[in-house]
Amino acid sequence: MNPLEFAGEVILVSASGVLSPGPLFFTNIIYGNTQGVSAGIKIAFGHAIVEFPLVIALALGFTLSQVFVNNENLKIISFIGVRCNSRLRLYPNN
Repeated sequence: MNPLEFAGEVILVSASGVLSPGPLFFTNIIYGNTQGVSAGIKIAFGHAIVEFPLVIALALGFTLSQVFVNNENLKIISFIGVRCNSRLRLYPNN
């Protein structure tokens, strides 16, 4: 992958997260009001720790299509999602 294609892919992936306010945005607002600037720095650093491996994977040419081609990978990802939901009770059964 040439650097221009890589930059374009990183921009598109990043824009999708930046343009839609989600949990990280609201967490920044809540902790920013109570803890000040240090909270924003901590949240940004934590987010960078999560994002950095994804950027490296994109740079190496690893795409999500490679993950989802293998049916076994889909089973593993689905299992992890079900386990996380059951542990965190994200979608309780009433």
